[in-house]
Amino acid sequence: MLLPAILLAFALGGGADTGDIWVRFAPGAAVYLDGVRVSETNYNENGSLLHDVRTGAHKITVQVPNGGQATMDVNVNGGELSTVSISPLALHARPAPKGGIEVRAAADAKCVANVNDKQQPIGDPATFDDLAPGAYHVRVTCGSRGMAQGDVTVTEGRVAILDTDLKAHRLNLLGDRSRVTRVALADPNKAIINAPLTAEVKRAIINGLSGGASIAAISVPKPGIVIATVDCPNGQAASTFFTRLSTSGGAVRGIEIVSSVANDNGSVRLVVGLAVSTQ
Repeated sequence: MLLPAILLAFALGGGADTGDIWVRFAPGAAVYLDGVRVSETNYNENGSLLHDVRTGAHKITVQVPNGGQATMDVNVNGGELSTVSISPLALHARPAPKGGIEVRAAADAKCVANVNDKQQPIGDPATFDDLAPGAYHVRVTCGSRGMAQGDVTVTEGRVAILDTDLKAHRLNLLGDRSRVTRVALADPNKAIINAPLTAEVKRAIINGLSGGASIAAISVPKPGIVIATVDCPNGQAASTFFTRLSTSGGAVRGIEIVSSVANDNGSVRLVVGLAVSTQ
């Protein structure tokens, strides 16, 4: 099926002071930006997309639940997507994960949590990871609303959950949760890494994937036109990819199905043509 005539894409302006980082790794791994835990790799993004990172040099660390970790340098340019691809073989062994502390507070309290020499604003929430078993003193300051503090014992493999009680100026232990998350060391979507596409187009394609769908191949036959081959485990994943790209707007100006082949096992190979922005 031939692609119809499509409008030439227009240039999209990007922020000069920030860019994005795509950390490519299997689901369930912790992602640290310059030593601060910022996200966890997930299935839909085939890793983790870090948005609005200031331009310049940064360090990305990926840590899996068994304690292995790898750190890589990345340079962020304004309005662009930088890719960090970490092979499971690059992970070096560390001692088994120990424990952690999670601190919660009211969203409007603008609180900051302190554990030993580490400090974090309490957002969604504040998590202090990789702590050795033992007793810790935790202090939470909330500007003019006051302070709360208390002691908590961290056990190996568990994260203690604390809630801030500003009226009583104390921290209440709500319980704990497991720190261990299963990680499958898959490495999908290699084809998109070096594709000559803008950051916005790459983000749109990555965000379109769901339910195990992955990019098998990408070609750019001429500026503004992309042919993407997507392997989907089922028809629902194929439909989701097409729908998300159809409604994403911005960098993706149009989408057309070139071919769709269903296999005996229910999987679908979908080939689509995209009209995209070129800058």
